[in-house]
Amino acid sequence: MAIAVDAVSAADSGGANVASLTWSHTVAAGNERILIVGVSVVVETAATVTYGGTALTKKTALQNVDIEASLWFLVAPPVGAADIVVTFSAAARVVGGATSYTGVDPTTPWGTAATASGTSTAPSVTVTSAANELPVDAMACKGDPVITVGAGQTQRWNRSSGSGPSLAGSEEPGAASVVLSWSLNPSKVWALVAAPLKPSPPFLPPLLRAVPFPNVLLRL
Repeated sequence: MAIAVDAVSAADSGGANVASLTWSHTVAAGNERILIVGVSVVVETAATVTYGGTALTKKTALQNVDIEASLWFLVAPPVGAADIVVTFSAAARVVGGATSYTGVDPTTPWGTAATASGTSTAPSVTVTSAANELPVDAMACKGDPVITVGAGQTQRWNRSSGSGPSLAGSEEPGAASVVLSWSLNPSKVWALVAAPLKPSPPFLPPLLRAVPFPNVLLRL
Protein backbone atom coordinates (compact mmCIF):
# COMPACT_ATOMS: atom_id res chain seq x y z
CA MET A 1 0.00 0.00 0.00
CA ALA A 2 1.34 3.42 -0.95
CA ILE A 3 1.65 6.12 1.70
CA ALA A 4 -1.03 8.80 1.24
CA VAL A 5 -1.83 12.10 2.95
CA ASP A 6 -5.01 12.08 5.02
CA ALA A 7 -5.35 15.56 6.58
CA VAL A 8 -3.27 18.65 7.44
CA SER A 9 -3.66 21.24 10.22
CA ALA A 10 -1.60 23.95 11.93
CA ALA A 11 -1.77 26.61 14.66
CA ASP A 12 0.39 29.27 16.32
CA SER A 13 0.48 31.33 19.48
CA GLY A 14 0.14 34.63 17.61
CA GLY A 15 3.44 35.97 18.91
CA ALA A 16 2.38 35.51 22.55
CA ASN A 17 4.14 33.36 25.13
CA VAL A 18 1.87 30.44 26.05
CA ALA A 19 2.20 27.42 28.33
CA SER A 20 0.42 25.22 25.77
CA LEU A 21 -0.86 25.31 22.20
CA THR A 22 -4.10 23.52 21.23
CA TRP A 23 -5.73 22.95 17.86
CA SER A 24 -8.12 20.45 16.28
CA HIS A 25 -7.13 17.81 13.75
CA THR A 26 -9.46 15.34 12.02
CA VAL A 27 -8.20 11.87 11.11
CA ALA A 28 -10.24 10.19 8.37
CA ALA A 29 -10.85 6.47 8.10
CA GLY A 30 -8.02 4.51 6.47
CA ASN A 31 -5.63 1.63 6.98
CA GLU A 32 -2.23 1.83 8.71
CA ARG A 33 -2.69 5.39 9.97
CA ILE A 34 -0.06 7.63 11.56
CA LEU A 35 -0.21 11.19 12.89
CA ILE A 36 2.89 13.38 12.58
CA VAL A 37 3.24 16.64 14.55
CA GLY A 38 5.99 19.20 14.00
CA VAL A 39 6.76 21.91 16.57
CA SER A 40 8.76 25.14 16.34
CA VAL A 41 9.38 26.89 19.65
CA VAL A 42 11.54 29.77 20.89
CA VAL A 43 13.62 29.33 24.07
CA GLU A 44 11.60 26.49 25.62
CA THR A 45 11.53 22.78 24.70
CA ALA A 46 8.30 20.99 23.83
CA ALA A 47 7.63 18.79 26.86
CA THR A 48 4.62 16.73 25.75
CA VAL A 49 2.35 16.39 22.73
CA THR A 50 -1.03 14.66 22.93
CA TYR A 51 -3.86 13.86 20.53
CA GLY A 52 -7.26 13.34 22.12
CA GLY A 53 -5.43 12.84 25.42
CA THR A 54 -3.09 10.13 24.06
CA ALA A 55 0.62 10.93 24.27
CA LEU A 56 2.69 11.11 21.08
CA THR A 57 6.27 9.81 20.90
CA LYS A 58 9.11 12.16 20.03
CA LYS A 59 10.92 10.94 16.90
CA THR A 60 13.66 13.59 16.82
CA ALA A 61 14.43 17.16 17.91
CA LEU A 62 17.18 19.74 17.46
CA GLN A 63 17.96 23.08 19.08
CA ASN A 64 19.97 25.89 17.47
CA VAL A 65 20.69 28.87 19.74
CA ASP A 66 17.16 29.47 21.12
CA ILE A 67 15.02 27.84 18.43
CA GLU A 68 13.94 24.18 18.48
CA ALA A 69 12.40 21.92 15.83
CA SER A 70 10.87 18.58 16.78
CA LEU A 71 8.88 15.74 15.15
CA TRP A 72 6.35 13.66 17.12
CA PHE A 73 4.13 10.75 16.07
CA LEU A 74 1.21 8.53 17.04
CA VAL A 75 0.59 5.18 15.32
CA ALA A 76 -3.07 4.28 14.67
CA PRO A 77 -4.64 7.55 15.86
CA PRO A 78 -8.40 7.24 16.39
CA VAL A 79 -10.64 8.27 13.51
CA GLY A 80 -12.46 11.59 13.94
CA ALA A 81 -11.74 15.07 15.28
CA ALA A 82 -9.64 15.55 18.42
CA ASP A 83 -7.38 18.21 19.94
CA ILE A 84 -3.62 18.25 19.56
CA VAL A 85 -2.09 19.80 22.69
CA VAL A 86 1.60 20.82 22.91
CA THR A 87 2.76 21.76 26.42
CA PHE A 88 5.94 23.37 27.74
CA SER A 89 7.74 23.65 31.04
CA ALA A 90 7.39 27.45 30.79
CA ALA A 91 5.51 29.88 28.54
CA ALA A 92 6.95 30.20 25.03
CA ARG A 93 6.14 31.38 21.51
CA VAL A 94 5.25 28.39 19.36
CA VAL A 95 3.98 27.11 16.01
CA GLY A 96 2.66 23.58 15.45
CA GLY A 97 1.70 21.61 12.37
CA ALA A 98 0.14 18.16 11.92
CA THR A 99 -0.27 15.74 9.02
CA SER A 100 -1.95 12.35 9.18
CA TYR A 101 -1.09 9.63 6.66
CA THR A 102 -2.34 6.19 5.66
CA GLY A 103 -0.38 3.22 4.34
CA VAL A 104 2.45 3.46 6.90
CA ASP A 105 4.06 0.36 8.43
CA PRO A 106 2.50 0.12 11.92
CA THR A 107 5.38 -1.96 13.31
CA THR A 108 8.35 -0.02 11.90
CA PRO A 109 6.97 3.32 10.74
CA TRP A 110 10.28 5.20 10.54
CA GLY A 111 13.70 5.00 8.99
CA THR A 112 16.72 6.85 10.38
CA ALA A 113 16.26 10.50 11.35
CA ALA A 114 18.55 13.28 10.11
CA THR A 115 19.05 16.80 11.49
CA ALA A 116 20.81 20.01 10.47
CA SER A 117 21.06 23.59 11.72
CA GLY A 118 22.63 26.91 10.81
CA THR A 119 22.18 30.61 10.17
CA SER A 120 21.59 31.19 6.46
CA THR A 121 19.05 31.54 3.69
CA ALA A 122 19.23 27.86 2.68
CA PRO A 123 18.24 25.24 5.28
CA SER A 124 18.71 21.68 4.05
CA VAL A 125 19.17 18.15 5.34
CA THR A 126 19.99 14.85 3.60
CA VAL A 127 17.92 11.79 4.50
CA THR A 128 18.81 8.17 3.75
CA SER A 129 15.68 6.56 2.35
CA ALA A 130 14.41 4.15 -0.33
CA ALA A 131 11.82 3.89 -3.08
CA ASN A 132 8.21 3.88 -1.79
CA GLU A 133 9.26 5.56 1.47
CA LEU A 134 8.26 9.15 2.20
CA PRO A 135 10.76 11.47 3.91
CA VAL A 136 9.05 14.21 5.95
CA ASP A 137 10.56 17.25 7.66
CA ALA A 138 9.94 20.11 10.07
CA MET A 139 11.96 23.32 9.67
CA ALA A 140 11.92 25.85 12.51
CA CYS A 141 13.38 29.34 12.19
CA LYS A 142 13.36 32.59 14.13
CA GLY A 143 11.26 35.55 13.08
CA ASP A 144 8.93 35.75 10.10
CA PRO A 145 10.94 35.34 6.88
CA VAL A 146 9.54 34.49 3.47
CA ILE A 147 9.83 30.68 3.36
CA THR A 148 9.90 28.79 0.04
CA VAL A 149 9.81 25.01 -0.22
CA GLY A 150 12.55 23.19 -2.12
CA ALA A 151 12.19 21.60 -5.54
CA GLY A 152 10.52 18.17 -5.61
CA GLN A 153 8.89 18.63 -2.19
CA THR A 154 5.22 19.02 -1.29
CA GLN A 155 4.68 21.67 1.37
CA ARG A 156 2.29 20.77 4.20
CA TRP A 157 2.81 23.64 6.69
CA ASN A 158 4.23 27.15 6.37
CA ARG A 159 3.18 29.28 9.31
CA SER A 160 4.55 32.03 11.54
CA SER A 161 3.61 33.23 15.00
CA GLY A 162 4.34 36.82 13.96
CA SER A 163 7.16 38.11 16.12
CA GLY A 164 8.02 34.59 17.26
CA PRO A 165 9.13 31.42 15.43
CA SER A 166 8.08 30.06 12.06
CA LEU A 167 7.47 26.43 11.10
CA ALA A 168 7.44 24.76 7.69
CA GLY A 169 6.95 21.10 6.86
CA SER A 170 7.04 19.03 3.70
CA GLU A 171 7.46 15.60 2.19
CA GLU A 172 9.33 14.20 -0.81
CA PRO A 173 9.25 10.80 -2.55
CA GLY A 174 11.83 8.37 -1.23
CA ALA A 175 15.12 7.47 -2.92
CA ALA A 176 18.53 6.25 -1.75
CA SER A 177 19.40 9.82 -0.72
CA VAL A 178 16.87 12.64 -0.44
CA VAL A 179 17.67 16.33 0.15
CA LEU A 180 14.93 18.28 1.94
CA SER A 181 15.55 22.01 1.55
CA TRP A 182 14.01 25.46 2.04
CA SER A 183 14.91 29.04 1.20
CA LEU A 184 14.59 31.92 3.68
CA ASN A 185 14.46 35.64 2.94
CA PRO A 186 16.18 37.16 4.86
CA SER A 187 18.75 34.89 6.49
CA LYS A 188 17.64 33.41 9.84
CA VAL A 189 18.72 31.02 12.59
CA TRP A 190 17.15 27.63 11.73
CA ALA A 191 16.88 24.00 12.83
CA LEU A 192 15.70 21.22 10.51
CA VAL A 193 14.64 17.67 11.44
CA ALA A 194 13.54 14.90 9.08
CA ALA A 195 12.95 11.16 8.79
CA PRO A 196 11.49 8.75 6.21
CA LEU A 197 8.12 7.08 6.72
CA LYS A 198 8.08 3.41 5.72
CA PRO A 199 5.18 1.92 3.74
CA SER A 200 3.09 -0.93 5.07
CA PRO A 201 4.30 -4.32 3.78
CA PRO A 202 2.40 -6.10 0.99
CA PHE A 203 -0.58 -8.09 2.19
CA LEU A 204 -0.15 -11.88 2.37
CA PRO A 205 -3.03 -14.23 3.16
CA PRO A 206 -2.74 -15.78 6.65
CA LEU A 207 -1.95 -19.24 5.22
CA LEU A 208 1.02 -17.92 3.25
CA ARG A 209 2.31 -16.01 6.26
CA ALA A 210 2.00 -18.94 8.64
CA VAL A 211 3.02 -21.95 6.55
CA PRO A 212 6.25 -22.14 4.51
CA PHE A 213 6.12 -23.65 1.06
CA PRO A 214 6.98 -27.38 1.19
CA ASN A 215 9.91 -28.78 -0.70
CA VAL A 216 8.81 -30.06 -4.07
CA LEU A 217 10.63 -32.82 -5.95
CA LEU A 218 10.46 -32.30 -9.68
CA ARG A 219 10.85 -35.25 -12.05
CA LEU A 220 12.17 -34.59 -15.53
